Amino acid sequence: MILQDMSRHTSRAVQRGGLARGFPDPMKHVIYVDSKVIVLNKPSGLVSQGSVVANTDKMREHYTFKFNSLLQGLKDALHMSTLPYPVHRLDKNTTGCLILARTDHVARELSTQFRNRTIIKKYLALVQGGRHTFQAGKGEIRNHLHYEDGRACIVGEGAGKPAATDWELVAASETAPVSLLRLTLHTGLKHQLRVHLSKVLKAPILGETTHSKMQAAIDVPEDRLFLHSSHLSFFRYRSQGARKRYRFGVTAPIPRDFKQLCDRLKIYPQDSEMKGGVTADESEIQESELSELQGCWFGRD
Repeated sequence: MILQDMSRHTSRAVQRGGLARGFPDPMKHVIYVDSKVIVLNKPSGLVSQGSVVANTDKMREHYTFKFNSLLQGLKDALHMSTLPYPVHRLDKNTTGCLILARTDHVARELSTQFRNRTIIKKYLALVQGGRHTFQAGKGEIRNHLHYEDGRACIVGEGAGKPAATDWELVAASETAPVSLLRLTLHTGLKHQLRVHLSKVLKAPILGETTHSKMQAAIDVPEDRLFLHSSHLSFFRYRSQGARKRYRFGVTAPIPRDFKQLCDRLKIYPQDSEMKGGVTADESEIQESELSELQGCWFGRD
């Protein structure tokens, strides 16, 4: 379901506002808020990891300060007693769903789900290669990754960590050798999707310069990687009813420049992926459930 505005369903209004030095509009990238979680549509360029210690690397210090400022701004804007708790990360230039927990208890619950791999993580990627590159239409990648000085490489079984990715061709452009893939990330290793696409499928993500030296099929902005964390879903529990456990999902709208490039190439994600929304067990969320969660959708790109 695509939810344009869920604020009328909430029993408690969530007001925009709050100022943090270095991040003057902390609510700008928030797409969903309820009593337990905050979900951001993370912009490209934002490092999703803060720091509480001094850092001598001025560039890293700038990025961690910016994220810390965002957390402080969200705390102020949402009148929280503590800073939101990051429970996972996205690469600096990856966009999309980033979950923050509002309490330590929720952070531990979500961290356990990430660790047990019960959270479903789906991505959209614009990649190099036309329809002929993906003749099977979909597939699985199962191998092992090893890291040397922070760089990932594919190694034999037993020599690294297992990495699992599923891929599906959504559409291929007729005007340029570029395709749109939908990816399911079963494990969450550093740069896993980028390595699997570049090294296994030989179809690097547009903007990839670390794991591929392939000449770009079309011009894209510098430092812009067209990889979007489209959808995350995790288990929650209802306070009553026969089926108390259910899967709660959030879809982040694709960024404006991602959409513009899709339009230019005449390749399109699903409507729900374009606009985003919130679901319960992959179906329309009920007003009673939303009210219980004190949920509010701010979806925007």
